[in-house]
Amino acid sequence: MRRVVVFVGPTLSLGDAQQALPGAEFLAPARRGDVYRACLTRPWGIAVIDGYFEHQLSIWHKEVLWALASGVRVYGAASMGALRAAELEDFGMIGVGSIFTRYRDGQLEDDDEVVVAHAPAVQGYVPVSVAMVNIRATLERAGHLEIASPQTIARLIELSKRTFYPERSLRALVQRAPRGELPVDELERLSAWLETLPRQGVDVKAADALELLRRIRNDLATPPAHAPPRFHFEHTEAWDEFLREMHEPQPQRRVMSNATGSTLDVSTRLDVAIRFDPARASEFQSRLEAYIPNMAQTFGWACLLTDIQGPKGLCYLSWGIPSPDNLLLVERFERETQPLPEWWVAMGELVVAERMELLDNGQTTVLMDTLASAALPPPAAASTSPQR
Repeated sequence: MRRVVVFVGPTLSLGDAQQALPGAEFLAPARRGDVYRACLTRPWGIAVIDGYFEHQLSIWHKEVLWALASGVRVYGAASMGALRAAELEDFGMIGVGSIFTRYRDGQLEDDDEVVVAHAPAVQGYVPVSVAMVNIRATLERAGHLEIASPQTIARLIELSKRTFYPERSLRALVQRAPRGELPVDELERLSAWLETLPRQGVDVKAADALELLRRIRNDLATPPAHAPPRFHFEHTEAWDEFLREMHEPQPQRRVMSNATGSTLDVSTRLDVAIRFDPARASEFQSRLEAYIPNMAQTFGWACLLTDIQGPKGLCYLSWGIPSPDNLLLVERFERETQPLPEWWVAMGELVVAERMELLDNGQTTVLMDTLASAALPPPAAASTSPQR
């Protein structure tokens, strides 16, 4: 049976991906070296949907070229895959979908059009911001429906483009729009219309990802004729250094699974939360604040002592707001702490729910109080030789 490896994360849920392409092997978003390692297992095809942009090194063009030279079909769409396919189509990488086409034709240029902030593996990579391409598509749809004027749509797109990508949200964009500059009646109509849509709005990223998986399914049923590589693969010093790096011991990658331990059943959690006195939220905060220095000492995370302002800062640092080393810290914590503490998973659920605008500030406080019952251990004695 022909094997297909698919790198996917926040763009498409695992269930939707499995339904679109049964039998494929679904892995976490791709980082540098992952396409090479997947190629070593001799699959029929590799599909890149999601990949890391900022926190870790992105997949290297050269490893994609090596896979193509090895006779592996490499597809891309929707996110990182669309970018690489637009850059490498002339060498044989197969791009699919409207986002790929727009990058290839120069209608899109910036990486930030497709990048989103998302929760880590334990939360199923759920996106907590909205991609710029989805914001564009949603606002353009609103313009076609004459919900708002072309001038208002253009101004909102401009404002969203200026917003740092982890903070992009359709609903927040309209709520924060300058009332003195844009017609209030149009903003109110737009806000009401957005409430009828999913949080991602017109989700062109998910649509392209599904189109890609359907394309692969069709190619598996009726395989195209084998085409030789369109180029000669050059073994350079940089490639040799890359190979030495790749064959050093690697930490085990997390394979996507339904068993993420993630629940976003906020109504159920709030039903439990109201049984607690909201004042207990401060108890949880103080316990977590006391635990932060211990975490910093144990894992050698000096940044925890300087970057965090209370427990909510820890949440955002770990689960939503990027900084250069955040994802590495989260993955190291998850790798070195098994099983994951209840409070870690619970705090992640809180931040994801809040960032997905499922909670208002008052509900957030109540939900934090629920977490006061989580099994947060007391601070341990500081280690004299922290691991690094």
